[in-house]
Amino acid sequence: MSKTWIVIANDAGARLYQTEDGGKEILPLKKIPHPEGRKKDGEINSDRAGRSFDSVGGGRHAVGASVGTHELEENRFAKELVDYLEKELQQHHFDHLALTAPPHLLGDLRKRFSETLKKSVSAELAKDFPEYMNDHELFPHLRSGLKL
Repeated sequence: MSKTWIVIANDAGARLYQTEDGGKEILPLKKIPHPEGRKKDGEINSDRAGRSFDSVGGGRHAVGASVGTHELEENRFAKELVDYLEKELQQHHFDHLALTAPPHLLGDLRKRFSETLKKSVSAELAKDFPEYMNDHELFPHLRSGLKL
């Protein structure tokens, strides 16, 4: 009997579910919190931007980072989640993966997938389900959106 894991991810974390028998029953597996995803750049990195002199003249201006702190934090979480999924797939804890995440995070996750993990993906849904949505409210959306 094949097992499908359903991953619902957003900036604040991920919820994992398992289904067997063609999706008749969806069982909660694990929550992976990521509280840093809710914070604003200033709450994560409190340092002020550096200062730089103009190459010509006496002007000074702030030098900002090319990538925002929030984006770096999202990348870190995407790597952590993919590493976990890769490990679980190698241990044969699931056969198929159904994934739902906001478009930006879904793209970041896809970039990090190994070929083996890519092949296990049976369904994707680019949608941000809020973390306060309970299972009873969530499951009908998953069944229709992921075609479980």
